[in-house]
Amino acid sequence: MNNLFKIAFLFFAIIVSNSCKNDLDDVEDPIKTENKTEKKGEENIEVLFNETVFSDDLSLKLLKELGHGICNPSEKDAENYINPPCSSKFFKLFDFKEKTSMCDAFILLIKSNVHDFPLRRIYIYQREKGKLIKVNSFVANLIGKRKSKTEYQDLILRFADKDQNHFNCIYVWRNNHYEYDRVEQINDSNVKAEFRDSMNIEILKVIEDSGMQNI
Repeated sequence: MNNLFKIAFLFFAIIVSNSCKNDLDDVEDPIKTENKTEKKGEENIEVLFNETVFSDDLSLKLLKELGHGICNPSEKDAENYINPPCSSKFFKLFDFKEKTSMCDAFILLIKSNVHDFPLRRIYIYQREKGKLIKVNSFVANLIGKRKSKTEYQDLILRFADKDQNHFNCIYVWRNNHYEYDRVEQINDSNVKAEFRDSMNIEILKVIEDSGMQNI
């Protein structure tokens, strides 16, 4: 990130974080908001990776199908982060396509430090001609999903840069995969209307330059 952009970014971030509540849209960050309520058509997501077993048999079946590139079905060591077992301690699966079984389309959220990678990652899979194909990958946290005008839900992804700034971004389904649409929050404050167009461009640049999407 060049110095000119960094100065511009910090300037905008300060404006956003210091804006009066009345100047902000009514969009809450599900990670930071206590007693959170879901908007109509929106599902807030918070994953602690503290489940001892999967809540369904399908999640384990799909992880085993992905194979050793993701997890080791025969691994018994629950503390092995490098070559992890196919366990709910390390992985969480979500659907994203309405009226479609998770067997044929799912989101895989991977815990930080798995595969010796320090941050959470998201992989998006769709089945094509009987085979699971990875159509997207992100270094981000999944914090929500929203109903869209299509059969594919919009995703709310939370990114962090090297300076620990956080960006809550909306990804929508286009051209057979998820694409960046806009940033809604920076450091847990909503972007003011007059800065949205410019910040949408700049935040996408941060995400791309940092290699946080389609890794």
